[in-house]
Amino acid sequence: MIFTQDNNMSEITIAGCGPGNKQYASLAALQAIEDADVVIGAARLIDEFATGKVSFVYSGVQDTLDAIIRNSDKKVVVLVTGDPGFFSITACILSLYKASDINIIPGISSVTFAFNRLGIPWHDALFLSAHKSLQIDFSEKISSSSKSGILTSPQHTPSFIGGLIDHVIAMNKIFYVCERLSYPDEKISVYSHDNLCRCNSDELSVLVIVNKEN
Repeated sequence: MIFTQDNNMSEITIAGCGPGNKQYASLAALQAIEDADVVIGAARLIDEFATGKVSFVYSGVQDTLDAIIRNSDKKVVVLVTGDPGFFSITACILSLYKASDINIIPGISSVTFAFNRLGIPWHDALFLSAHKSLQIDFSEKISSSSKSGILTSPQHTPSFIGGLIDHVIAMNKIFYVCERLSYPDEKISVYSHDNLCRCNSDELSVLVIVNKEN
């Protein structure tokens, strides 16, 4: 079976906007926004990418889905940070529509952006997200991987996650907290485990954890 999709026929587009700075968004994403009748996204993304467009700022998943349904007769572009296929609202949208009815434009994930900033190959890394309630044992996951990249959240900050990692396991690790990636005030800090547990960093950061021998 061959899966094909006519992007010109799609009225709903999910556009990956990259780590945040507009210069890292693809031309395809920027063109989709330009052609859209309605743009839906978080306030920060609307301000950065959709000034002057008819837009809807969402405050949650259900709000976004409701806005898509209300505007289903129009060309709708949903903005997501990073890449649409990586811990985003894409899965929820696909629960309402067939994949062939959606045009998904890839973007640069902040996690892969962080690895590249650090000069560390990421093809063999473990990727995790703390944007939802934690249902995993971070110590177990991190101990079994030589490289890990974690999206942090207001509820589960880098210091909070550091506290979940067993001290013995952490002794063999280096911790990088990557804040405001791609922006002029970008900041990348390296921590020991003890210092990580006490750090005061941006809640929405990328925590990169690697074995010391790497």
